[in-house]
Amino acid sequence: MWHTDALPLVWTGAAFILAYCSLHDVVSRTIPNAPVLGLLLLNLIASALSGTTALAVGSGIGMLAAAVFCWNRNWVGGGDAKLIGAAAFGITPAEIPQFVTAVVFAGGILALIYL
Repeated sequence: MWHTDALPLVWTGAAFILAYCSLHDVVSRTIPNAPVLGLLLLNLIASALSGTTALAVGSGIGMLAAAVFCWNRNWVGGGDAKLIGAAAFGITPAEIPQFVTAVVFAGGILALIYL
């Protein structure tokens, strides 16, 4: 059985995966599927450990749908859409505004670096 003391370890793993995906995207302009799936699984484990599984799954599905909508209009890349969706499975609906703000600022900073 999972213990809540494992939650910081799960979040650390998720942070490393996000860092890897970010660096991979900067270098190759792609985000591989395997780490995104790993992030999704870690976020599902974290939500189970914290007792917010239903809320996190709802957030993840909603954010994935929004990201796919943006991808269909060429506003974001496909890798960005899948990474946003996988990352959102670790948050609750109340945390969506903070999540979107962080994604927008990170994307804006990256865009300025590319310019």
